[in-house]
Amino acid sequence: MLLTLAIALVVFGLLSAPGWIVASRHSAPLWIHAAAGCVSASAALLLTALVARLLPGQLDVRWLMGSALLLAGLAAYWRWGRGDRESSVPGSACAPERAREPQAFVVGILATGVAAAITAGAVRLMDGELVVRAWFNADGFKHLGHVNALALMGLPARDIFAAGDPLAYYWLFYTIPACAAALGADPFGALVAQGLIQTLVFWVILHGLLRQAGASPNWAMGIALIGWLSPSPDGLFALLRTGGDLSAAATQINIEGVNGGFLNGYPLFRASLYVPQHQFMLLGLLSWGVIFAATREQISPLLKRVSVLPLICAGAVSTLLGVACLGVYGLARLCDTRTGLTRRVFEIGAVGLCALAVPLLFGIVGPGAGDSGLDSPIFAAARMRPEPWVRLLLALPGLVLLFGVSLFGLVGLREVLVRQMRRRSLEPIVVLTSAICGVGMAVLLGSTLIGSARIAQEMQLRVAILTSCGLTIACVWLVCNGPRADRRALLSVGLPLLILGMASPVLDTLWHVASVRKWQLRVPADDLAVLAAVRKDTARDAVFLQYPALPFVSLGPDVWIPILAGRQVLVSPRATHWARRAPQYDAALRFFDERGALPEGDYDYVYLSRSLHPDSYEEVMARMEREKGWQKGACRANACLWQRVIREDEAPGDTQVRSGKAGHLRPA
Repeated sequence: MLLTLAIALVVFGLLSAPGWIVASRHSAPLWIHAAAGCVSASAALLLTALVARLLPGQLDVRWLMGSALLLAGLAAYWRWGRGDRESSVPGSACAPERAREPQAFVVGILATGVAAAITAGAVRLMDGELVVRAWFNADGFKHLGHVNALALMGLPARDIFAAGDPLAYYWLFYTIPACAAALGADPFGALVAQGLIQTLVFWVILHGLLRQAGASPNWAMGIALIGWLSPSPDGLFALLRTGGDLSAAATQINIEGVNGGFLNGYPLFRASLYVPQHQFMLLGLLSWGVIFAATREQISPLLKRVSVLPLICAGAVSTLLGVACLGVYGLARLCDTRTGLTRRVFEIGAVGLCALAVPLLFGIVGPGAGDSGLDSPIFAAARMRPEPWVRLLLALPGLVLLFGVSLFGLVGLREVLVRQMRRRSLEPIVVLTSAICGVGMAVLLGSTLIGSARIAQEMQLRVAILTSCGLTIACVWLVCNGPRADRRALLSVGLPLLILGMASPVLDTLWHVASVRKWQLRVPADDLAVLAAVRKDTARDAVFLQYPALPFVSLGPDVWIPILAGRQVLVSPRATHWARRAPQYDAALRFFDERGALPEGDYDYVYLSRSLHPDSYEEVMARMEREKGWQKGACRANACLWQRVIREDEAPGDTQVRSGKAGHLRPA
């Protein structure tokens, strides 16, 4: 794990280096440097993906480091090679002690440490079995599959869940851990390490936004701490549901589900765990935001111009959340009176067009690109039953359950808006926070009108963490600068709610590491042994047929070959071009249910597991023994790998065993 962490740090450092170089020209506080690093990481990702899109064939994901080095060279020339060798811009008003502000790291270190501990407790070996708890066994499994795909097949992204089809899914973030994996890191460790690193950076930047809002270093640290813990009434309701049974509330009830009948949402506490791509999208927005709200003395015009790059990448990082983040950008920029209206409208239009072009160019959205993926069995959710107006009304108490004491921030935001509007001058940080809260609330409430329960839930889960960021910043103007009466009300009402709300992060932590079997996915020792042999002994381009199980969120065990062995499967419910793969999916189900022949397709291995299809395991094993052209490979009592020996177009005397696609053979 230490080697994996070291590789991940090197990758992140190289991606951030161009931004750090550009930011070093000004005496900027450390959160500006952190934001500049995130901007340059987006630039390197975008450059590498564009090169891969233009070149024929697949591009090794390690070329991401080449892009970072190229950008670092250009940044160094801009910084030192033009005859301007001053270490900072004269007249900078930034206090140098801000570069050494230790309070900026406290919450980030706590959040990173707790996320590491929760991950270690949620994903571990127990009695020879791999035990993975929610939602590492759902979101986490999907992320790991895409990291394996990029490390294995390079760019443009291919679908490891559908025999290497083009991947119609937002995949740009996964390029970072995939690059670390291709450089020698463990794929799962690389994914976790990248999440931990960006968690630290996330909270440093949020601390900076709190400081820009007027909080002192200690107050910024305290408000960020409350924002991270995300105290809410959910924990108290979970205890009431179990009759005060702490053990049952901590191990049986998903805190997120307590509010599910009203409004779904991830608190900031969970953003550091198994949704790193959404956190990376938020990191991009906040990086733009902290640069947007900075003074002219703290940043260069170049950094201000390129700060929109994370937003241009939005559709390829987290499409639904990216749309909301672009809405925040558009609203904030439109209300920013520091420049003329014509220029603002032009910039908003240019960024919007570029942001639309990126997912279209990369095949993430568009005609035939992933639209059929919504027909997959994964999305076979019932439509909303209550009337739209009923769902909208239910969402109002849902906001209280979801955000808890953070909603008090709206009082502070209102006060500062009224005060500054009287002066007809809104500070950029006020504009930014208002845009985040306004767009976030509007999307959360508006999503209740969507007919599909699954799509509405996906939107709410993502936008809730965006809204939490805005409410956390808004609390500064109540706690630090609000009227004395409001501060007394906060102390008398908010403090008891804050104390009661602390049950939520405590129960949430315990649930992630000690939840009951209902929330666990177990991979038996026999399967682990066969999957390890697959990763070690088969060709990198090998394609497998396995039972096309549904993912954990759809009450299935998922497909283990792409996730745990890093190899392609012929078909699975996660296929993004579903219309193309649906016939093979049906054929695979019939075969594993002992109702049909082996599916047609270009695959060379069949993976059988008693855990995945217990009712038909013995019958399918016996059938494979009768099938001509197949022989046993790595096998255990409850899991077995079958290798293709002869294809129909090969001579009967051929005694070679295929380890990959056509043209890749090894002796039997």
